[in-house]
Formats: sequence, structure tokens, C-alpha cells
Amino acid sequence: MTMKRNYIVTYVSADGEQQTKTLSGWNHTEVERQLKRMDCKVLSIEREEDDYPRKARSIKRTVGCMVSVLALLVLALVLYWYRTA
Repeated sequence: MTMKRNYIVTYVSADGEQQTKTLSGWNHTEVERQLKRMDCKVLSIEREEDDYPRKARSIKRTVGCMVSVLALLVLALVLYWYRTA
């Protein structure tokens, strides 16, 4: 389950003034929609958290991907050997 995140948004308000504000939303698209409802033009959106962009892929996922690729490679070799034999 994801939680709302804070985004630092720079935008031009309806009266033409450039402003920077912190807004909360599930993702950047929701924050853009919030600003469009207020008749604002988005200039930039950045996540507030320090750990963004995400850290490197987890070891478990890396090993799983490698095993999947190797299994497909072995299957392809077995099928090639079976058809040529």
C-alpha cells in the first residue's frame, strides 16, 4: 500500500505569479491535477524525500531475474539440441 508523498511544486498561478509550494499526493499526476483545478500552469515537480530516486534493485530481485534468464537460455539450448538431434 502506498502513502501520499510530498512534492515541491513550482507553478504559475492564475494571476500570472510564479510560486513554489509543497503539495501532497499519491503521485505527480495527482498533484498536476490539483494544480489544474486551481487554474495553474506547472513548471516543475520534484519529490521531497531524500531517498528518491529509488536505491538500487534488491538482491532478491536481481538473483530472480538472473535465474529466469539462465533458465530461458538453457530451455532454448535444449530445444535447439532436441530439434537438431
